[in-house]
Amino acid sequence: MALIKNKYIRHVLVSAIAIIFILIAFNAKKRASIDWHSTYWADAAGYYIYLPATFIYGYTAEKYPDGLWEKMGGGFYIDKKENKLFTKYTMGLALLTAPFFLIFHFIAIASGSVTDGFSPIYNMMPFVASPLYLLIGLLFLFKFLRHYVNKWAAIISILAVSAGTNLYYFTFVSPYMTHVYSFAVFSFFLLSLKKYFLSDCLSNKYLIFIALSSGLIFLLRPTNLIVLLLIPLLDVNSLSSFKIRIVNIFKLRRLFLFTFIFIITILPQLIYWKFSSGSYLFYSYGDEGFKYLTHPKFLEVLLAPLNGMFLYNPIIFIFFIALIFSIFKKCINSILIFIITLISLYIISSWDTFYYGCGYGCRPFIEYLTLLALPFAQFIQNSKKIIQKATIVIGLYLIYFNLSLIYGVFIGSQCFLGEYWDKPEYITGVDSRMRLWNWHEYRNYLERAKIFPFQKHHYIWKNNFEPDFKDYFLTENKRIKAVNNAPSGKYASTAKSEFSDGLYYAKGEKICSAIINQIDVSAQINQVEVDSNAFLVCQINYKDTVYYWEGKKVIDLTNKQKEWAAFEATFMLPRIEYATYSVYFWSPQKKDIMIDDLEVDFKY
Repeated sequence: MALIKNKYIRHVLVSAIAIIFILIAFNAKKRASIDWHSTYWADAAGYYIYLPATFIYGYTAEKYPDGLWEKMGGGFYIDKKENKLFTKYTMGLALLTAPFFLIFHFIAIASGSVTDGFSPIYNMMPFVASPLYLLIGLLFLFKFLRHYVNKWAAIISILAVSAGTNLYYFTFVSPYMTHVYSFAVFSFFLLSLKKYFLSDCLSNKYLIFIALSSGLIFLLRPTNLIVLLLIPLLDVNSLSSFKIRIVNIFKLRRLFLFTFIFIITILPQLIYWKFSSGSYLFYSYGDEGFKYLTHPKFLEVLLAPLNGMFLYNPIIFIFFIALIFSIFKKCINSILIFIITLISLYIISSWDTFYYGCGYGCRPFIEYLTLLALPFAQFIQNSKKIIQKATIVIGLYLIYFNLSLIYGVFIGSQCFLGEYWDKPEYITGVDSRMRLWNWHEYRNYLERAKIFPFQKHHYIWKNNFEPDFKDYFLTENKRIKAVNNAPSGKYASTAKSEFSDGLYYAKGEKICSAIINQIDVSAQINQVEVDSNAFLVCQINYKDTVYYWEGKKVIDLTNKQKEWAAFEATFMLPRIEYATYSVYFWSPQKKDIMIDDLEVDFKY
């Protein structure tokens, strides 16, 4: 460890980590297309548009290509009538990434690439910026934690935060959302605040840093200003120390300096709001707001299969346990962190879109992990050795859990049941079980990600052929009829129009990230009419051509007629990537062969 104390060695080590982070980001996801897979799509486009507007197009509408805002997912709006660019998002992310944008803009100019702000080279920018901000945030957080715990407790804590939570996802997979940048600014704020109080509130440098970071917190996500509760309360452990803190921070000169730096920091946003709305202070989200203030969605935010915090990042549950432990142990700042955490969860759970759209886990809570890192580090340091070792082992598994979900599922799909993202009836309506509370798909996600490494992994698709059937692949039952004696429900599919309902053209990457090697099929079948050439078909398509086709004759599956019979069949598949899979019944003679309770088990 003495070697690392050499500052040159430290600089080399930090630079090496930065390079590794950037390489991970570039290998995680390359998105250059202008569609929902794009780096700048919807919310991200709304944050990003400030940069092309400032350095290329301006803020009037006339210079922008027609249809640009629609192509970018509606993250901003180009109002031709008012001749204005409008985005509801604040500009903190654009300010923090402006130096990176300029570097890539100059690279585009020098290389002869298209310099419109949206060509592929610009899509690379966040994959450099976000890993560097993660590294900066971790360094600041480490230095903050070292004021309270030993080195190893701090290292374990930042490892758990960075690799065990969705901070990793929003750094390396979806890098142009505010969260990793807010994480870095929160860490900078915490360290500056601690240093300021260690100087007995005499350091103007750290006061300026506190004001600057406070302004950036506002510009990144205004609701995060609740973290300013730390200013009068951090490290306060008695009424007398609170009184001293209030006297120190509310001295006129210090208040003036803080306010001046804060206003200067947020001034560009105020000017933009004045330009776009006519007012320096403006609520830009229109009809969106905190519609659940009286009945916040705590349960859904924490435990729903749709982005539930504990389901996708269970290590955060360990953080909460550590926080409760710290409160009972009367560790410094534990009650304060609990209060801020509770307020943040209340705000998050009260928002109109409480699941926060396409994403991974509860993304607006990411920056508050900087606070939970402290009680977790205190828990590691103050526990008995057996508990420390058990916590580390569990933590390592939960890091594996997180990375497996990210690389096994979400790096491709980007969100839970992404095809349903714009269907509110599947979230708060009568069909909420289809998305918000779809435990079946969540279980399949765990299977696809191989969360349990010693278990055989498979993905099960089921269809009972009812009219209201809905699934991950948007299957519709069009060849069904009412049946009095159906094995389940009131309907069954029929092959009377030659082909039955079934699973058609399911993308392999939506099923799993591995190569599918076997499909097991089971169903109930009723040969009301016999077709000796009817088949149960398993078909693989690759690049719009049939790559594999195998049929098993229905009369070989069961010899029963005019009654329901169960059967099972197995298809051993060729190894192929990026294919689509279909399972259905085919009756060339268009006979009435009824099928119910079809189950397709993909194994890989």
